[in-house]
Amino acid sequence: MRACLAIFAILIAPTAAYALCGDSGGPGYRGPDGKCVSWLNIGKICGCPPSTRCQPENPARGASAAAKFRCH
Repeated sequence: MRACLAIFAILIAPTAAYALCGDSGGPGYRGPDGKCVSWLNIGKICGCPPSTRCQPENPARGASAAAKFRCH
């Protein structure tokens, strides 16, 4: 029984721990540093469009419009 629980924990734990950037209410983009980008910094870090310098991960509706406010 313990062996089954150990195998289950090994198989399930890594997949449950990985969440996409847009899952927690953010704009849904991962920055060049590997961290999720906030709504406040999406244009500054990712550019316009946000996919210029960041990787989309479950992008939220309105992320492109938010990036235009602080696009550099």
